[in-house]
Amino acid sequence: KKKKKKKKKLLADLDAAVKKREIEAIEQALIDCGDLPHQGIHLEQLKNARKVVERLEEERRVTKLIEGAIEKRDFNALKSSVQAAEQIKFDSPVVKKAKDLIEVIVLERKAIDDLKAAMGLRDLAAITTALKTVTSLGLGHKKEAQQAEVLRAKLEEEDRIIRNLQKSAEEKDLESLTEYLNAATDAGLENHEAVVAAKAVQEECLLQADEAKQAEIRAEEEKKKAEFKAKIDGIKEEIAAAVSAEDMDKLADLKSKAIEAGMNKDELDEALGEAEKMEENKEILNQIAAAMDTMKQFAASKGGINEAEVKALSDAVEGGRGAGLDGGIKEFQTACDFLEKMEHQLEIQKELQEAMDEGTFEALREALEAAGDLELDIDLVVEARDMMKDKGKDRPVSIRKQEEDAEEIDEDEFERRRKQNLLMAKNERFNFKKFYKIRSNGDYVKGIYFNKKKAAESKLVYQKTIIPKSLLNLKTKELNKMAIGINKSILGYCGEQPMQFPATLAQDILIKGLEQNELVDEVYIQLCKHLSNNRKPESVGRAWQLLCMAVGTFPPSGDFEHYLLNFLIEHISVPGLVGNYARYSLRRLEGMLIRGASGFVPTIDEILAYKERPPVLSTIELVDGTHLTEDLPIPPDLNVARVLEICTHFLNLEDSRKDSFGIFVQDDEDDEEEGELAASAYSAMRAPDPLDDDAPPPLPGGDDVAAVGPQPPPRTPRPLRSKDYIGDVVVQMTRQHRKTTFVFKRKIFKPNDDDKSSDPVYSRLMYLQAADEVISGNVTVEKEADLILLTAIAIAADSEEFPSKEEDLLEASLTEYIPLAWRNKKTDANWARAVISQRGKVIRKTNEHLESLYVSMVSKYPLWGQCFFYVRKEIEGSDMICGISNEGIHFYSLKRKEWQKYKYGELERWGGSSTQFWVLVNDKSRKKKVRVALYTSQARDMSNLILDYAKIAKSSA
Repeated sequence: KKKKKKKKKLLADLDAAVKKREIEAIEQALIDCGDLPHQGIHLEQLKNARKVVERLEEERRVTKLIEGAIEKRDFNALKSSVQAAEQIKFDSPVVKKAKDLIEVIVLERKAIDDLKAAMGLRDLAAITTALKTVTSLGLGHKKEAQQAEVLRAKLEEEDRIIRNLQKSAEEKDLESLTEYLNAATDAGLENHEAVVAAKAVQEECLLQADEAKQAEIRAEEEKKKAEFKAKIDGIKEEIAAAVSAEDMDKLADLKSKAIEAGMNKDELDEALGEAEKMEENKEILNQIAAAMDTMKQFAASKGGINEAEVKALSDAVEGGRGAGLDGGIKEFQTACDFLEKMEHQLEIQKELQEAMDEGTFEALREALEAAGDLELDIDLVVEARDMMKDKGKDRPVSIRKQEEDAEEIDEDEFERRRKQNLLMAKNERFNFKKFYKIRSNGDYVKGIYFNKKKAAESKLVYQKTIIPKSLLNLKTKELNKMAIGINKSILGYCGEQPMQFPATLAQDILIKGLEQNELVDEVYIQLCKHLSNNRKPESVGRAWQLLCMAVGTFPPSGDFEHYLLNFLIEHISVPGLVGNYARYSLRRLEGMLIRGASGFVPTIDEILAYKERPPVLSTIELVDGTHLTEDLPIPPDLNVARVLEICTHFLNLEDSRKDSFGIFVQDDEDDEEEGELAASAYSAMRAPDPLDDDAPPPLPGGDDVAAVGPQPPPRTPRPLRSKDYIGDVVVQMTRQHRKTTFVFKRKIFKPNDDDKSSDPVYSRLMYLQAADEVISGNVTVEKEADLILLTAIAIAADSEEFPSKEEDLLEASLTEYIPLAWRNKKTDANWARAVISQRGKVIRKTNEHLESLYVSMVSKYPLWGQCFFYVRKEIEGSDMICGISNEGIHFYSLKRKEWQKYKYGELERWGGSSTQFWVLVNDKSRKKKVRVALYTSQARDMSNLILDYAKIAKSSA
């Protein structure tokens, strides 16, 4: 009984709102009717109410169109908008006002046309009559009226000149004849029959005058003719310039000026011919623009468009083509493109109707995707989407799984698929809010008694409260209950709801997504909702962490994958932490969509790592700049040791010495601006524990890395420890405004461990590192002959064919192979000549032999295998070099001359701070312990590397 009473009240409220014809009231009543069984979609009253809303919206659009046309007093827009009103059978005071205005403008246009016709005939009486009509209509300000006034005055002046000239001719008065003939010339009347007759009379009179008088009169005539021609030529030039600039106002002024100056009508018509064509084109373009505006109103209708409406625009465009308009005119091309879009919409509407008649899920989805390309939002799309939703409710959710025996996807094929997915996902139709499985507003707010409108509006944007039901239409109540539980967990993890053990909440979300295929899209769309219009940085960061974890655990369904890609693409360019998370998520998702779900849920410790450091995309290079990995997704729990395993796997490195490789952080030459992560929550990194020996030293001057004071020695590439995290390094480098590169190369060189390898990958890596050490000057070559041979070997190993000419060798970047310390000791030509002399020794050798020979030669130099750091004895003193090798600690001059060496057996202790490194040495010769302190910004790197070698030395002993 209560339900019936409630239903009766809801429908009564709806009827009252419809009677008032107020859109907002009807919409609110429709939302309230969401509490009816099946949201009342089967009731005629609701269907009629929605039609009334659509009708009122149409009337609003047409009224707005007409009001704009009235305000602008645009004749074409008025006709087009009134036509739109008549098509929907809409009448109102505004429509009547527009029709009345059209009648007035028709009268005005006729008056102007009559005036232009009179001007064309140069009929003074007709011009005078037409001007009176135009003035009476209040059109005296029109350019045509102003030009007519000038022409009327000109015709009256011409009439006066002709009458005076005729009188002078009758009287045969030479003085007055000459005066009025000159006036006629100045007025452009030289070819008038009265002027020609008067000229003959003047000639008769001149015969009776003396020669001086004749000469004077003829000279004056020629002067007048020249002045008139110059005046007319100047006006023609001004007209040409105005035509070129398409300055119609200027052309109107020049036409009046030309009339006043006495320019011949034919000449004036010729000069203004292009301008008149421009005026005609402008009028045609105005007609097309008006037709476009009207068509846009039809296109905005929920009912879609029909062929009759499109034909009006088509006729206008065809009229433009007939007048010679083409794609070179921007406005016309825009109209052509819009017409093509409208014609395409007609085709899409037909396809949608056919798909609905067929009634299969596949046909509906295909038609809706085509409609999505045009971003159609019409009733037909809504009906088709509802039908597809109904047809698809029992379809199983398809999730791509990784197959154990699946073949590895070729890199080029992976890249092709990746780009194809991204290109498709960029389309606006894949905005996640347009996903067809999302509940309707009425369904979503059903059961809510208060603030239904607010609840409907917040359905797909951030809210700190728990959602009333799942965002998607799920099959069972149990799934809906689980979806609400997922939302609680999201709010708990992100901090909106006070809940214990947030990492467990995150893991629970991932487990549900992995185990329940029907919930994967619900998880993703809830995260998208949480990240939309969220103004809380900490909450945003936590939600992105969840998204990063989710895309590493399970992919979305095939139906939702492009919607999720679209969401990520929209955020990859956002500065700061959000952009970093989006790029990471996008990269992980791309791989999963192609290769399938990993099926692994992060452990609690792995989830907790997200609070310690961000996941990053890392590009790791070899020493020659070749990318070993590009945008490799590195989760926050993945330390350097595990990244090294990935690198050796990518390289297929099998040599037993693969564990001696490491990742070095190398500063790029150019400092970058404050990085994207610097403003993130991670920029305030945890203060290091003073009891933690492995804690990174604090930056000098606190947070300000550019503290005033002496600059520390330069940095060299620093090796990372196995337990370091790439994410920590990225954040630290960003805080210090340093742009860096990660380089994979050999870090540890054990004694007598440079034997030739059967692994070609290892051999190649060692050759690249040896060449880099020689060319950079880290390993010095004392003998010129050795350097020339090494250079020849390197060029032969790196080139398909060793150049036979000096100029070809220089073009092959010979000087880049010469260390800086040697480069200026010879001219480029002499270096080329010296290297060419070694050509015969290397050209017939295999690459494997050349690389092995190169490494064999370089490994015999004492500096081979050392890692170098710049240090100083005094903070403002000169730089020197500290080398760390398997033999101990070495100190060198900048020219690599050894000054001091301490073996590991002599080292008691060592350590350092952010600015200073120290080592306590057991000096047996002096029988005491000596503390050596040096200034450097890489104390931690030196200490860690010494520890690695000390452990090796101890185990060997």
